[in-house]
Amino acid sequence: MLTKPRRSSAEDDYLSLLSDMVEHWEAEHVQMPKLHGVELVRELLDENQLPQHALVEIFATDSIVSEVLSGKRQLQRKHIEGLAGYFNVSPAAFFPAARKASVVAKTSRARAHGRKHK
Repeated sequence: MLTKPRRSSAEDDYLSLLSDMVEHWEAEHVQMPKLHGVELVRELLDENQLPQHALVEIFATDSIVSEVLSGKRQLQRKHIEGLAGYFNVSPAAFFPAARKASVVAKTSRARAHGRKHK
């Protein structure tokens, strides 16, 4: 049904309901680990059965990939953007939940006062 070029409103309603039901079931039955940063990168490599060398396009060299994965270097913005695109996940997934909440709160406060968040 998702591959159909056009869906009826009933089909759209069905897909929306099905999506909501799956989301509700997953929230109650699926325990997702709270991974972020390098832990998430390692998990994504493992889940996709990829060697760390697969990330050289993003990090430029094998040594940088190794240093980031070992904790000797921090993830940089350009790395996070590349990883998000490569693994098809949101860049926000690489930040701890507290950081995400903080950014959302700052952005909301700034908008309420008519300022842009930096």
